[in-house]
Amino acid sequence: MRRRLGFTLIELLVVIAIIAILIALLLPAVQQAREAARRSQCKNNLKQLALAIHNYHDTHNVLPPGLIDDPNDTSGTDGYGWSWGMMILPMIEQAPLYNEINAGPNTVTNVLVNNLQAVQRPLSAFKCPSSTDQNLNSHWLFNDGTNDQQLATSNYVANGGWAFTGTTSLDRGGLFHRNSDINFSNVHDGTSNTLLLGEKILEHPTSRNVLGGAVWAASHRTNRMGTAGSKNNSVGSVFGATHQSHPINGDPEAAGLDLAFAPMCYVSQHAGGSHFALCDGSVRFISANVDQVNLMRWLAQRDDKQVVGEF
Repeated sequence: MRRRLGFTLIELLVVIAIIAILIALLLPAVQQAREAARRSQCKNNLKQLALAIHNYHDTHNVLPPGLIDDPNDTSGTDGYGWSWGMMILPMIEQAPLYNEINAGPNTVTNVLVNNLQAVQRPLSAFKCPSSTDQNLNSHWLFNDGTNDQQLATSNYVANGGWAFTGTTSLDRGGLFHRNSDINFSNVHDGTSNTLLLGEKILEHPTSRNVLGGAVWAASHRTNRMGTAGSKNNSVGSVFGATHQSHPINGDPEAAGLDLAFAPMCYVSQHAGGSHFALCDGSVRFISANVDQVNLMRWLAQRDDKQVVGEF
């Protein structure tokens, strides 16, 4: 009698089980490889933005202002508001968009009314590939929740310095603030020891608490780092700041923290830390476990005369 060729049910189940085990073993490796690629692209994004800022500095002999505010607007309701990100658009191959927005004569309010789609355009240069943020910041509206315009999000913010209570000063020792006028010669601590840019996301990756998203286009005029004291105008946040109660990748709404500074803290979707561009143009991945009280404070300030050392 001729034997039939084929698998028995037990053999088939064994093969399926082996395949399932192999998939279970390989899937984390595939996911890790994908995240490694995303981290590499994020690092490259920061590198390109840092290079664009250096090109701006070479052209104008000054860093772009953190955000531009029109001092002649005595009403306090409308300023230019354009951010450092807007100023470097020509340096990241976005000159047509820069010209379309016409940021010099036009105020933010003018563009929101007449050309909203221009500032709703997502730009890959400002987006971390690991981020799950939406392209439009729909959590917090541009004008303290009183207008309904939503702007294109960003995952990169400029170093606004060290956030601390008890002061209304706009200059917190970083490289950027409202109407800032700083060049690299002011970085007395050394360009390799001072932060230039950092990462930020809209929602904390585990708690889903809202950090307040950043945008590339503009900042709300009243967004004074550390004095606004709420997240409802954080859509305009174009700055990052270090703070002793807000570690890298920390939950911004954890019990006991100073919530007024939550919109400025650096948080990424990368496990274990966040990317930062330094003033020398290099990009470093800084661990979430570094000394937040001293090291991050020293890195955030351009002229605190502290010795940073290895990090």
